[in-house]
Amino acid sequence: MSTDAPDNPFSNILPDAVRCCYSQHPPENAELLLAPYPNSETMSATRRLEFAHGRYCAELALWQLGIKSTPIHSGEQREPLWPEGITGSITHCGGYAAAAVAQTSNLASIGIDLETREPLADDIVSLICTTEELEWIKKTDQPDWMTKVIFSAKESIYKAAWPLLFKFMDFHDLNISLNISPNNSRHTYKACPTNSELPKNFIEQISGCYSTTDKYIHSAAWLLK
Repeated sequence: MSTDAPDNPFSNILPDAVRCCYSQHPPENAELLLAPYPNSETMSATRRLEFAHGRYCAELALWQLGIKSTPIHSGEQREPLWPEGITGSITHCGGYAAAAVAQTSNLASIGIDLETREPLADDIVSLICTTEELEWIKKTDQPDWMTKVIFSAKESIYKAAWPLLFKFMDFHDLNISLNISPNNSRHTYKACPTNSELPKNFIEQISGCYSTTDKYIHSAAWLLK
């Protein structure tokens, strides 16, 4: 694992085969990093900086696998297009960025997500969380920001599933079951599809893990070979 931030929270929730970079500050040469990406010229200044920061992390993570200076272009759904034999994921939030990569001989797919630790806005909670998920939060007396944990878990699963399924999923297509460990900073989760058109066995084989700090939520999902 690699990082320029004080700690790398993703190192605690990802499998050992994964290499990860977690960065608090965009590189000083951010504009130079955008040279291989002509489409970035149409992005807003904020989006350009986020994009450069994420690609910077991706390059550092790939470097740990012995892959040097490879542009990571985007697919039709803005997903990163990794080199042959590599799976990975990029995320950014609140000035931080992270990238996780692994050999496809070890993991079939990875998804990571970073979010602020605050509840979803009232007007979108019902669009993200299923009735079962909201009832679980209420019954177990969880803090209201657990709705953001569920959002983040679904984001990670979507990222991990897309390169293998190439199938759109609505937030209500999954039910997330959180397994909270009271004596550990590392918690697991699983997903069960509610949409009969999704491959149940595939979705249920995806492993998920998350951790939180006082400000952020870090989630990861992966599928073993």
